[in-house]
Amino acid sequence: MQKLSVIYKFSLITLMLLSFLAMIFSGLFLYLGINFALALEFHLLFALLLICSIALHVINRRRKLKKINTQFFDWLYHSKYPSYCTLERLIQTVEHLTVQQLIEALQLSEANFLDALRQARIQVLSTRQTLRQACHNNDEKIFLSIDIAMRLKFPPNT
Repeated sequence: MQKLSVIYKFSLITLMLLSFLAMIFSGLFLYLGINFALALEFHLLFALLLICSIALHVINRRRKLKKINTQFFDWLYHSKYPSYCTLERLIQTVEHLTVQQLIEALQLSEANFLDALRQARIQVLSTRQTLRQACHNNDEKIFLSIDIAMRLKFPPNT
């Protein structure tokens, strides 16, 4: 069910973008006098599609395109560490720590931790960066970094 939800949300955003661009182009054609047989009908159709997709988007209350894209690409690339959870209090507790402080506090292997972050598409340029800086202010990636650290510190029994 989660997969269908992610696909639906990504398709909705794509529909909004495409209908907006098509409506702009058809409106520009009408404004410049470049008429073809169905120019007005195309313009109205794309305007209606845009209005419907915006209404569905508001109903779903999705405000973060970045989160939807992250979820979609996690599903698409079968990410080992999916990033669809956010726990604000946990994130606020550790976001000010540098990557090096997190490694030292949890007594992790620096090479293993940085390699696991790279596999999760989190680019750490320096271990002196805070988690917020390393994750480019993306809460999902900050939580994912914490999750990776916890999995390395306390490996799940399989």
